[in-house]
Amino acid sequence: MNSTGITRKVDGLGRIVLPKDLRDAKGIGVNTLMEIFTRGNEIVLKKYAPYSRCTITGEVSERIISLLQASYVLSLNVHGE
Repeated sequence: MNSTGITRKVDGLGRIVLPKDLRDAKGIGVNTLMEIFTRGNEIVLKKYAPYSRCTITGEVSERIISLLQASYVLSLNVHGE
């Protein structure tokens, strides 16, 4: 995990503002749905995708498995199905 060196305070409603440069670099625009995960004592934000993309083939599928806390996503589709 790379540190940006940026810190932000949590406001009274529990919000944190993500810097515009970071949002632009990661393709996060207004109304982008974000999914929230926890990993140990960390909070991880990812752009929401109803179906994950296979890490190897790039295929988007309902039939996937996630390995290592979603670090790797593999499609279970067999060619011809």
